[in-house]
Amino acid sequence: AMWIVLALWVAPAVAGLGMGATVLISVRAQGFQEAYQLGAIVVLPIIFLVIAQATGIMYFSVTLVLLLGLILWIIDAALLWFGGRTFQRSALATRL
Repeated sequence: AMWIVLALWVAPAVAGLGMGATVLISVRAQGFQEAYQLGAIVVLPIIFLVIAQATGIMYFSVTLVLLLGLILWIIDAALLWFGGRTFQRSALATRL
């Protein structure tokens, strides 16, 4: 049951977090290499949590995973809303 919740609820939320963070970082970064590196830093802690859960170092209950997913979805919505308001393709294209 745990892996189903992780795969169907948390994994898409983590993907959304990465996408939202990448949009915001791309707006602020001076070049694509800086944006790529900063985007990786944002997702790294989530990857460490998944590895810790998979190896048994940490154990999350189903309730905690559902709550974590809900928090991630709320952060995703905020990032996408804010990113949509600040992202301007013309300003990004002039930096290339």
